[in-house]
Amino acid sequence: MGYSLLLRWQGSLLAASVGKLFYPQWQPQIEKWSNHYYQGVTTLAQTEQWELSGWQQYSASELALLGLPLFLFFSDQPQQWEQQIGTQQQNSLQQGVIAYGLGIQWAMQEQRFGKSLFEHLLHYSALANSHPLLKTLQLFYNQGKPLKEFQSQLPRDCHQIWLALSCFATTPDELALTVKRAASYPATTPLLTSLVGAIAGVHNSVSAIPIPWRYHLKKEQQQWKQPLEEMFATWSGSYQRAQMNPRLSAIAPAGVIQPRNHQPY
Repeated sequence: MGYSLLLRWQGSLLAASVGKLFYPQWQPQIEKWSNHYYQGVTTLAQTEQWELSGWQQYSASELALLGLPLFLFFSDQPQQWEQQIGTQQQNSLQQGVIAYGLGIQWAMQEQRFGKSLFEHLLHYSALANSHPLLKTLQLFYNQGKPLKEFQSQLPRDCHQIWLALSCFATTPDELALTVKRAASYPATTPLLTSLVGAIAGVHNSVSAIPIPWRYHLKKEQQQWKQPLEEMFATWSGSYQRAQMNPRLSAIAPAGVIQPRNHQPY
């Protein structure tokens, strides 16, 4: 795909808000989360650190969503977000957060696991306690079973993380289709659509968000423009931001080879 890091960040944060286009009654909750992301992005841009305070009060699914700025900024250093989100406890709930963070990391690095996503998660030692669940989910995928049959097999407190990863793994390169599937799920929630949108957005970038959706989210696009550029400049180590145009930069995520610009110098 060859999308720049900045385009992927924009896609993730913008797609995390598309749920309110399907269900307007979700708008207050989604905007509350968006304000939380804004705080994280601006703090990371200024200090390269952001501690998610009070993480103990959140469910695993909420924690995965609220930790999105950390997943994006530290996509090449998972140990950083593991420490700052409290996932070092390694209990069953936190394992769902780790799995989602790894999904964000791999999506950003263009790892094309698709329906073998759960099989690859089995190789991550920190998820050892979730191996029976991961094997079950992979088996369901191999058998072609629909999403609604997964729910009875999922841990109650973090089932939306596993549903989101399952939804994304089915059609990773089709952002609109993936988000629509999540929005039409019988027991869908703003949390589920936001989790799906965030990971599909980071994989496919803002370019994959349909133009009509982007039009209705133009306020959010404008809101994210400057803070994301500043976080991008901090991440890239640029200390002279005025001399840098991050929108035209060829900087890609860690582990991704970016195509060269063949225009003459």
